[in-house]
Amino acid sequence: MFVLLGGCLLIMWGVKIYEVQFDASFAHYGILPRTGLGLRGLLFGPFIHGNWDHLIANSIPFLVLGVLLAMHGSKVFIYVSMELMFIGGLLVWICGYNTFHIGASGVVFGYLGFLITYGWYVKRIVPVVISIVVFIIYGGAIIGILPSDPHVSWYSHLFGFIVGIQAARERARQVKQEIQT
Repeated sequence: MFVLLGGCLLIMWGVKIYEVQFDASFAHYGILPRTGLGLRGLLFGPFIHGNWDHLIANSIPFLVLGVLLAMHGSKVFIYVSMELMFIGGLLVWICGYNTFHIGASGVVFGYLGFLITYGWYVKRIVPVVISIVVFIIYGGAIIGILPSDPHVSWYSHLFGFIVGIQAARERARQVKQEIQT
């Protein structure tokens, strides 16, 4: 699972290196709301970043929070990541402002939403401790779900966070069912 996480991070960095090396931009592969072509951004958008600062700002929490999520198992990691990319991305496609939305921040905020709330939903000591630690370290980032900078897709932040919370709720429900059977 950690290989998949690392591979995703390498793709993000490889895309930015390619863009810089060849003076190219893949931003047009991001989510462009309410257009057929913009749907390809559900798959490609998280791997494309506007500049180095954008990439670095997403890379560290993507890796840290991704590792914590991957500790829940490969099935959970893949399911939550896909749900964030596709459901969170679709919500951005439906509601976002008419520009290309790129970057992994929707996924990052989704991991954050999952990890902060999973302990609450499952009510088990280790997940509760992880939720508290994640909240202490990254909780201040939650302010990013509010509009602030017109160049930042707060839609991705907000919908990623909401979808992450929903994924945590669903996973906790599954765990409780497994315990009962």
